[in-house]
Amino acid sequence: MRHPDNLRNNPMRVLMVSNVYFPRINGVSASIETFRKTLQSCGIEVDIVVPRYGNELEEDGVIRVKGKQIPFVSDAEDRRLSWRKMKRAVLERARDCDLIHRKTNSG
Repeated sequence: MRHPDNLRNNPMRVLMVSNVYFPRINGVSASIETFRKTLQSCGIEVDIVVPRYGNELEEDGVIRVKGKQIPFVSDAEDRRLSWRKMKRAVLERARDCDLIHRKTNSG
């Protein structure tokens, strides 16, 4: 853990990883966005690694991993994500992070 005096020159960095995010609207997406904005308002740098659902606009700090729609599932926004692609995206962003937080809709 870094000393608080070091945070002035080097802000804390947090990486959040989830299997859901906007434009999918649910409690997990809302919670991630609330935490993200609150942490950023405290001067903490936050990146998130989440699924790509379609043609979302690029957004600073949001890394989208392409997934495939799951056939025969009632929720068209559910995505099957490649473990390798998620792992690669997380490892690339996690190098300089102080904290990694995983948040999912499945526990």
